[in-house]
Amino acid sequence: MHEYIWHKNDKHWLVILIVAIVSCWLILAIKSSIASNYNRKTEIITQQNLVLKQQIKQKQNNLNYQMQKKAVNSSNSEIRNSVRTIIGTNEAINISNKAFTTLNTYSNGKQYRNNQKTVKPYFDTDTLKNQQLFKKDKDVTGYSYIDASKLKSKSVSVETSAGVINNDHLPLIIKTIFNQNQFNQDHGQTQLVMMADYNYKTKKIGNVKFVGILYQGAIDN
Repeated sequence: MHEYIWHKNDKHWLVILIVAIVSCWLILAIKSSIASNYNRKTEIITQQNLVLKQQIKQKQNNLNYQMQKKAVNSSNSEIRNSVRTIIGTNEAINISNKAFTTLNTYSNGKQYRNNQKTVKPYFDTDTLKNQQLFKKDKDVTGYSYIDASKLKSKSVSVETSAGVINNDHLPLIIKTIFNQNQFNQDHGQTQLVMMADYNYKTKKIGNVKFVGILYQGAIDN
């Protein structure tokens, strides 16, 4: 077996190679450390920016609230009513959407009756007695009409527009669209229009009156 004899030049190049390898590893380690520090700093800056944005948003909301509060209590009746109309309209749209979406969505009698209980906080006492809006789920035999006919209903949309507030009362026009089917067969769509009143103080909908049915028939017909 031939024995390799190390020469002086071989040792010299070996040292250079080892130094080169170690240098490469050091460079990679330094780059990795720099990248890691950069990512950490970037993440910290990102988090700080998010916190700053939230603080700015909160301050802006507080400022808007204070300005709104001053306007609502303004001695100028026109300014006061204008702001109250805007606030009341936003509240009424939100409440009517929740209420009528819930009322017009059910798949059985139990859900229908539970939905009527769920929306009670949105209406005044007189409206809760409105038999057109809060129909009883009973047929001539006293059993659930919804269950017997397998009636299902799904809300499609609720559109609410408002007039000008007067003594805490904001007049509303509400259009509801919902699809229904019976006995697991397509039944059709109903588009219903109502007039109502939103009480700015109590935050409830009242004086609901059915204006009429815009459309009732096959869907997409």
